[in-house]
Amino acid sequence: MHSCPYVHHEKDMIKAYGKTKKGTKRLYCKICKRTFAETNGTFLHRLKTDPNELLITFRYLIEGYALKDVRTKGTKLATYRAWFSLGKKHVDDFAELLKIYSNTDPIQTRKFFSANSIDEYYLKYQVEQFREIDQKLFEAILPNFT
Repeated sequence: MHSCPYVHHEKDMIKAYGKTKKGTKRLYCKICKRTFAETNGTFLHRLKTDPNELLITFRYLIEGYALKDVRTKGTKLATYRAWFSLGKKHVDDFAELLKIYSNTDPIQTRKFFSANSIDEYYLKYQVEQFREIDQKLFEAILPNFT
């Protein structure tokens, strides 16, 4: 059962009030006389993207794929930044969902969202990738100098 996000009170003062344009259940508070969506207060609230796309993207990022490989055509980097801050805010929900649907370790999910921003994570990944490439080049060149 839901409670009003505006005036926190007993749940029996909430009644169904139709659906939103997206098809989400709309609720009505008998005390404050306001309506709100059932997703209010969750990571789904006002999300314009399909939640599955969001979860799939995070799953691959947590598994170590680069953002450039995971990125959907036409999705701006600003969108990923917004998703990341949303993920930080609702990290427990994401950890639980990713564990259920893709068997992702919740500790990995929390570690991923502990970064300051997705840019930090992305840059860190890129630096590690270039360091690995540099190491391979160094190993290839070194025998020629000895």
